Amino acid sequence: MTLHLSKYGSKIIRAAFSEDSETLKKIAIDALIIVFSSANIFNAIIPKFALSEDELNEDSIASLAQKIFNNYEFKSIDPKVFLALNISDCTGKMCKTVESLDHLEIVNYRECILDNLSTLFSTLLALCYSLGEMDIADHIKNRLYAVEQKNPYFKRLGNYQTGYL
Repeated sequence: MTLHLSKYGSKIIRAAFSEDSETLKKIAIDALIIVFSSANIFNAIIPKFALSEDELNEDSIASLAQKIFNNYEFKSIDPKVFLALNISDCTGKMCKTVESLDHLEIVNYRECILDNLSTLFSTLLALCYSLGEMDIADHIKNRLYAVEQKNPYFKRLGNYQTGYL
């Protein structure tokens, strides 16, 4: 999952610098799905460890994204580029954690990965807001449906939109 996120981080940076908003929207949604999937692997619920009490009280994902976006100080840099660089920093830290495991270094990999997933979650929501993307949940649902359609058992097992057997 770290490799997926690193791949998306690279694509997000390229799209931010080239001002390709459509690609940014698509990749941000894909990255959010991987963030949720990664948290699921750790049996962790993103909102419980990634959001403050105040953020948990937001009534929609759109208002949450706006609140998170408004907490950033962008100074003189384009918000999309700033957020893309933050995403790259997080995925780089996650890659370092995986590398540390490979080298058998002493590292609290769970804490490192979850901390960066938390930051990625918030940063990706802020990126969606900066792009004017407020139908985040619908885009996630539609993207998951498109991925599930590729499964050879799609018609037999059900799917994300209509439910499972």
